[in-house]
Amino acid sequence: MKLFWSSRSPFVFKIMVVASELGIESLIEKIPTVVSEKPPLLLEANPLGQIPTLVRNDGRPLADSPVICEYLEVHFGEGRLFPNDPEARWQALAWQSLADGMIQASLLRNKEISRAADASLRDQLRATLPDKVERGMDRIERDIEGLSGEPFGIAQIAIGSALAYVDFRSAHIDWRSRLPKTASWMAQFYGRPSVAQNALYDERSAGPC
Repeated sequence: MKLFWSSRSPFVFKIMVVASELGIESLIEKIPTVVSEKPPLLLEANPLGQIPTLVRNDGRPLADSPVICEYLEVHFGEGRLFPNDPEARWQALAWQSLADGMIQASLLRNKEISRAADASLRDQLRATLPDKVERGMDRIERDIEGLSGEPFGIAQIAIGSALAYVDFRSAHIDWRSRLPKTASWMAQFYGRPSVAQNALYDERSAGPC
């Protein structure tokens, strides 16, 4: 399998944590991709030109991280990361939806910063997290015991990916003092080998963060 990949993408990070948890990371060839350059191979696989995009061994592509994660689970997971119980599954998917929405809000904020006309506006945007991210983090803090009490799976991976992206892009913002339960949970998340070996970093600068 081939994955159009970037070390800075939180959605790619989520997929690679899933792959590592399933022990199949060696089956995925990572293709470093700069979306803004509109590489022809990516556009051939995904007309939207988005990452992550996974090209299966039969040549057929899959796009969007929830789709790719579920594909990997169905073919390699045997129920390890997505609950089999219907209610537990819906809850896990709801957590994933929340996390993906937080990531999208963070990505939009990055675009706002890059397009800001002057330095003072850029600094103002960098100083705070998007409202959707703040509200999502409040919900995580409120319900973190339920997340902690379930087996490690797609819900935990998705929420951890969203918060890891906050740390990656907004390390200067101290959210941990306000959300101590979430901070403790994230310390455990960062301690998992699947997370550590896929850490977000900017390949345009020096090494993993």
